[in-house]
Amino acid sequence: MVEVYTTREHAVGFFHDQGTTYYLEGDYDKALRFFTRAIQIDPSFARAYYNRGITYEKKGEQDQALNDYNESIRLDPDYAPAYVNRGGIYREQGEYDEALRDFDQALRLDPNNADTYYNRGLVYQDKGDLDGAIQAFTEVIRLDPNRAEAYNNRGVAYAQKDELDQAVADYNQATSLEPDHVEAYYNRGVAHMISHEVDHALRDFDQVISLDPNHAEAYANRGAIYAGSRGSWLSSLAFALLELVGFDHPHKRRYDQAIQDCDQAIRLDPKDAIAFYNRGRAYAQKREYHRARRDLNQARLLGLDRATVEAMLAQLPD
Repeated sequence: MVEVYTTREHAVGFFHDQGTTYYLEGDYDKALRFFTRAIQIDPSFARAYYNRGITYEKKGEQDQALNDYNESIRLDPDYAPAYVNRGGIYREQGEYDEALRDFDQALRLDPNNADTYYNRGLVYQDKGDLDGAIQAFTEVIRLDPNRAEAYNNRGVAYAQKDELDQAVADYNQATSLEPDHVEAYYNRGVAHMISHEVDHALRDFDQVISLDPNHAEAYANRGAIYAGSRGSWLSSLAFALLELVGFDHPHKRRYDQAIQDCDQAIRLDPKDAIAFYNRGRAYAQKREYHRARRDLNQARLLGLDRATVEAMLAQLPD
């Protein structure tokens, strides 16, 4: 039996609803066909453009999605989610000012939307505006106090400002709200390591690895502690500061464990120059100088600071 649509509005609604059903089922190609059919019947139907844009995004077709969000906004300039989604695409494309303009407009239309503040915080973080990021994530937390990711990201911004106590407090809150939050444990481990709280750092990296056995950076940094050298997270400035205060700890003498962790980090990321450096340093402490030179030279080939590597090589006996 062939269904007959009694009105144009009925037909548009049917195709749009079918598109939504297929979208929710993950059948994006069928969803696109139905949203497109709805648009063909009623080219002024803003919500169909918006939903087709979301579907294009799911398929990774950003240009098509952007076109649909543009059209949705032209037809209905008061629909905040279209600005949020378009802003998200602008962010992914590195067009941060355009993204912020869209998020600001979305907040004018819907001033209590935590998701929009969260997205704005991500843009500020991308731009290096740490104060702007902290302000945005603080607003997210005000509106949604149980959002672990907002605490984690605010903690990252505090850490980048060297406000480590504030950062650790936020990571603590994130892990309290979401006990399986891998990145919050990892970030807290980094903060503890910078603060010379090595036992706390090790516990956090252990927790990361138990939750995500393929987390290369956690192996690399735990190996760095055992090897007594810099981790993958350290900037040259931070490393210089640790060297200046004398980064030393009994754990760093566990060279076999350092080598095992660096082995795992390299297996997961064969281009991790600092994992090679740390393994080379551990081999040097074990007086396995041939292996130490091999790893240190590989670290140099992978782009690690030449002066750092050559200083270590110079310490090895001929």
